[in-house]
Amino acid sequence: AQTSNKEGVFASTGRLQAQSPRVRGVNIGYPITVDYNVHGNLNDETVQILKANLNLGKTPIEVKGQVNAKPTPAVIDLNLAASNASLPEAARLAAAFGVAFNSDTKADGVLDLNIHAQGPADKPAMNGQAAARNLLISGGDLPQPVRVDRMDLSLSPATIQSNRFTATTGGTNVQAQFTLSDYTSTSP
Repeated sequence: AQTSNKEGVFASTGRLQAQSPRVRGVNIGYPITVDYNVHGNLNDETVQILKANLNLGKTPIEVKGQVNAKPTPAVIDLNLAASNASLPEAARLAAAFGVAFNSDTKADGVLDLNIHAQGPADKPAMNGQAAARNLLISGGDLPQPVRVDRMDLSLSPATIQSNRFTATTGGTNVQAQFTLSDYTSTSP
């Protein structure tokens, strides 16, 4: 890493790698690397992420934007992008942080996303699209694997909406479509 700091105004570029990361006692099972270029101000607790190319094992995710850590919760304005990303690595990390699944659940498939998240870090409003292909979830509390060929999500500050998709488990097929409204509120 190359870092400079003058009276709290800093800049840093470099590459960080965690070989055997553990999060909340869960062994992630793959290395995490990030190539980054950030600028910020420690006095007003702001960071501008010019580039953060994150690799969760073989899964690449690109992050750009700004974070204001002064308020509680922090305020973000971030763009996240991934193309043909392998889902197992992202799902394992989400399970370790307690965001989705549990550590015994396995998720496989391919993920594409292009999302702009803005607002409080604990409930950001989002714009963009996300898509999962060849999704297979198994283990954990599921008695049988669940398969979804394709699920597309459209995100707006007011709603998260899916396409019509089919979930298959055992000999059962269920067609579904959902809309989550007011997801940034205390009662979505």
